[in-house]
Amino acid sequence: MSGTIEVDTMEIKFVKLSPTQNMTVLAEDIVPRERHREVAERLMAYDGVFGEQVGFVEKPRNPAAWARLQMMGGEFCGNASMALAALLAWDRGLSAGQRVEALLEVSGAEDLLSVDVLLKDGAAACAVEMPLPESIEELTLSLDGQDCQVAVV
Repeated sequence: MSGTIEVDTMEIKFVKLSPTQNMTVLAEDIVPRERHREVAERLMAYDGVFGEQVGFVEKPRNPAAWARLQMMGGEFCGNASMALAALLAWDRGLSAGQRVEALLEVSGAEDLLSVDVLLKDGAAACAVEMPLPESIEELTLSLDGQDCQVAVV
């Protein structure tokens, strides 16, 4: 699904993809970072595009990168990275049966990220490098009177 949505005075071009059945909306127009939250809320809304997560496509700083993916919260997202790499491969005119390595800058990852993309008829199979987490912390949270052990990555 692709289209445009109006947020306040901005018209945002977007595409909605389903990598691993995780509805990802990519805003293809440059959106100032201070407006990411507002735009993401609109794109994720039930009466909007109804996505589970929103990534913003930006121009990369590194000339070797195809694009930069900035997630709304500044986190890393493997699903959104694969979705963007597949979209860019189609946009570059590659066709079904072709394989390409897409290099991306992605929020939450220090180095360029390599995404292997194999295009299929109307779909893509992707493999993405996963950066190591900055930290993993064990916490105990209380939920309905029960203590739950959780890991925060």
